[in-house]
Amino acid sequence: MRVIIQGHLWNIMLLLALAAFQVAGADTLKESSSYFRLSPDRRLCPSPMCGGVFVSGVNQERTRCADGSLQEACYVAKVDYRRLGLDDKKLAKFQQAAVAGLALVRGRLKPGRAVNGQRFGRLVVNEGWLAATDVAPTGIFFRLRDNGIRCITTPCFSVHEAKLNSINHREISGVDFTQARATDEQLQAAGEAITTTSLLAAGRNRNVNDAGPAGDGVELVASQFYLRVDSGNRP
Repeated sequence: MRVIIQGHLWNIMLLLALAAFQVAGADTLKESSSYFRLSPDRRLCPSPMCGGVFVSGVNQERTRCADGSLQEACYVAKVDYRRLGLDDKKLAKFQQAAVAGLALVRGRLKPGRAVNGQRFGRLVVNEGWLAATDVAPTGIFFRLRDNGIRCITTPCFSVHEAKLNSINHREISGVDFTQARATDEQLQAAGEAITTTSLLAAGRNRNVNDAGPAGDGVELVASQFYLRVDSGNRP
């Protein structure tokens, strides 16, 4: 009888492990696109020709600019943050983080008004994501969320990982946040974000051999992670 129970449990464990490799829900390009990083414009010339920011799509070598051209980075004369609903103090802090490379935004590049016959682009921001720490991000940018898989053993592939600005996705068994040097409070917030909504993170995947009774695992080694900001949250 004991052998039968053990065999039965092993079959359940095996089925759950195999279930981890099923697609938890494909990500459309609409769901994972339009994420950008900002960098300051250090050129010296009159506004609006200078003084705006450069915008580049994460995980992309070229970005489609408001004029339809493909560039390494698109110059925009104005960034519209109004949809974030941040007060002046929070907005100033977020803008500073964004141009310092410590925030991500999701939005649309659109043509701006013409000045002296020349039209400059603008960026309308719909989402703002603030880095947890001042560690410079490295690797690939992903969105992470709970995929609903529940296991009775490890590794459990319960995190859905979607590459930003792409339709590539997979299920992973864990996230290592050590490199980000985050506080316990920030790590708790990251875990809650994955469980309830989603979390953005930069890093690389690595295989973990013999991660548990169910076999090998795959985890994201995160160099940085980002929490969404709005009128009710920090910064």
